[in-house]
Amino acid sequence: MRCKIQKRILRIITVFSILLSPLNIVSAYEYVDSSRSNVISSMINDIFNKKRQYDQIFGDMIDEETTVYSKTNTLYWWPIGSMETTKSGNITYAMGNPEYVNISSGFQGRNDPATGKWVNHTGLDIPSGGRVNEVNVIAANSGIVVYPNKNSKIDCPTGRQSYSPCNGYGNYVVIQHSDGNYTLYGHLYQNSILVRSGDKVEQGQVIAKVGSSGYSTGAHVHFEVRIGQNAQNATVDPLEYVNASNPRPVSTSDDNELIKMLKHLEGAKTSGDSYVVYQPKNDDPTVGVGVNLKYTADMFKKYNYDVSNIKAGDTLPKDVVDNVMMDIIEDKKSSIRSIISENNITLKEYQIDALALMYYQAGNINGFVTNYKKYGCTEEFYKKWFYNKGLNKEYVEGIHNRRNKEWLLFSTGKYTY
Repeated sequence: MRCKIQKRILRIITVFSILLSPLNIVSAYEYVDSSRSNVISSMINDIFNKKRQYDQIFGDMIDEETTVYSKTNTLYWWPIGSMETTKSGNITYAMGNPEYVNISSGFQGRNDPATGKWVNHTGLDIPSGGRVNEVNVIAANSGIVVYPNKNSKIDCPTGRQSYSPCNGYGNYVVIQHSDGNYTLYGHLYQNSILVRSGDKVEQGQVIAKVGSSGYSTGAHVHFEVRIGQNAQNATVDPLEYVNASNPRPVSTSDDNELIKMLKHLEGAKTSGDSYVVYQPKNDDPTVGVGVNLKYTADMFKKYNYDVSNIKAGDTLPKDVVDNVMMDIIEDKKSSIRSIISENNITLKEYQIDALALMYYQAGNINGFVTNYKKYGCTEEFYKKWFYNKGLNKEYVEGIHNRRNKEWLLFSTGKYTY
């Protein structure tokens, strides 16, 4: 609500400023730091020239109550992995074509094969040809494991165990994703689960083996997608997110507004379908939008690409670099979600995107929690923390320009590129 009120006030100030004089727009922003009004005035004149003053701030906001803001595109993978695996660091991936894509039971009402009662089936059942402890179950998307806990029972044996502490899911894993959704993987083989609560997992990472634990009559994985909360009544049809005919969809920067905005802010040297590797003075080789090859070598290995001998002037495929870049952003978004969850803060998806962009350049979002709790989404928050976060004395004007675009996204949901 405070953001909406502030938005209306800023709109009124902007309209009157444009009517009176194109330079008066500066005065509406001098609250940021009056001692540096000359620098700010110059910057604002560069960003909001007379022709684009109103459009830059409110261009797409025909009706602020009904405007639908674009959301970052997130693609989920089929949860059954390939038999072939690859290792990157200590992580095992099964990213190839899945071993099984058939569905034995969909998201619908049915007679439960274990109890004979009519129930609402809350996910997909994907069988494994009768094979247990062989077929890989993978993370459908990157995220944070929220179950099993460190000391949870994960050795529920094969077969229906109504008398045991194991519930209907048997051995299972729940992962929270950066879009706020959760995925659940049930009936896993006893003691095959490789992850625990708090672990970060990557899309395609092996998390367990298919089993038949809990209320199960045969080897399969029960896969759920839960929207916005980790609750069974929040499940939706997983086929809205996964597709057996396209089990490994690849997101591209062309359909991802957050990545498009990141590229706009950072810039990237390209050559056809490739990025050109460059090496800043006294620094490591970098590619795309500041992707440091030294620190992301394992990420590239995930896509079967060795960058250990890459040097300045070499090129790397655009799709590989973009995938690594999106992995980095997803990792930062996961960290942000953990921070705000621990501090009982609720943000919209585009606000998390804005913080992820800041995190990418500034290296952290230290101070966000304290300032946001104190000021909320207000001018004071912008003035006291947002505007000067990650400031580099050598690039003051450019970083302030970037912070303004990120603030536009944080406060209104408008991506700029």
